[in-house]
Amino acid sequence: RRVRGMEIILNTLVVSPVKSLWLFATKRKWLTGIAVGLASIYFINRWSSKRKINLQRELSLQSYFRQAQETSDQTAKSLMPLLMKQLKSFTKINDTLSILQQQNLDQTTKLMFWNKLKIQAFTQTISGVYALCLLTILLRVQVNIVSRYLFMDVSKSTDHGGTSDSISELTREKYLRCADHILDKGLKGLISYVEKQVEAVLLSWSVQKPCSFQDLEGIIKEIRMRVESTTSNDDDAVIKKSDSSTVFQQFLIVPEDLSNNIDVDGVVSQSLIDHSADPLSEDQKLKLLLNETRDILESSRFSDVVQNCISQAFAVFLTTLRSSFTSEPLALAKLIPIINSHLTIVLRVDDNEIVGLLSKQLQHYSLHIFREGLEGN
Repeated sequence: RRVRGMEIILNTLVVSPVKSLWLFATKRKWLTGIAVGLASIYFINRWSSKRKINLQRELSLQSYFRQAQETSDQTAKSLMPLLMKQLKSFTKINDTLSILQQQNLDQTTKLMFWNKLKIQAFTQTISGVYALCLLTILLRVQVNIVSRYLFMDVSKSTDHGGTSDSISELTREKYLRCADHILDKGLKGLISYVEKQVEAVLLSWSVQKPCSFQDLEGIIKEIRMRVESTTSNDDDAVIKKSDSSTVFQQFLIVPEDLSNNIDVDGVVSQSLIDHSADPLSEDQKLKLLLNETRDILESSRFSDVVQNCISQAFAVFLTTLRSSFTSEPLALAKLIPIINSHLTIVLRVDDNEIVGLLSKQLQHYSLHIFREGLEGN
């Protein structure tokens, strides 16, 4: 009886709790296994969904980026006829040609206008190469900035529902119309600047002097060195520039003190920005876009891109010029019509070799601008 009592006590105090604990642990293990399995399925589905969302976002990003580059190139081509018209209008080369066609000119007057035509022809075509490069690069910068904001708006709308419009259509149009500066006042400034360097280089070249292709290469190289130099003489004052992008920046974008007053037609309006308005007013958004653009134009990376594109464009230009030469040197007067006619080749809309080359050169840089600021959004 005492042994039986001890067995009952042992069973009650030790065996039953251990058995219950084992059953509990077994049940717990089973439940833990289910929980781990469900958690794994959840995290796998979540990872899969996130990966799918990221993939869709990346595909959408690539689509926006591709469309931005196509838009930039198409816009550049559509503006080339206007660029050519403005170049001819600002250099006034046709006026000089009309005077030289007159029959009653004495030799002194004729030589004076031939020398003027020499300067105008080189200035017009060389300015055309520079202007085409600058316009193409500026459009890439602007269109990629705008496309980035459009992509961010669409992404936010998709993620959070509703609509998002960080920059209005009117502000985008105002911003993009700022490119008109390189086709008007900016182009006038560029032509005037190039003309001074052309005059300095061609001063010692009479129109009767024989000129080989190697001589012409040397002339264009020297003009380029003076135009793109970080230090140049202008009106007896030395102008120091930090890099070549600073040389061209003044021709690319509206001056900062006027950028607050740009209306949709791309001209300076009379009304100033309302400083009492909302901090996120459309005028201030436009200013932010222009400030971002200026930051890019002032960067060393932009300077390198500009320099590379200009060098590539002039390499194409010289290659096309070479085909117009014979083995014998030509009098500079006979080269003037050749130089003048090459503006049409430089700015032709269809099968433009320079634009095609620049499009490839700018691909990586355009992607850098487009993705700038997208991280974390």
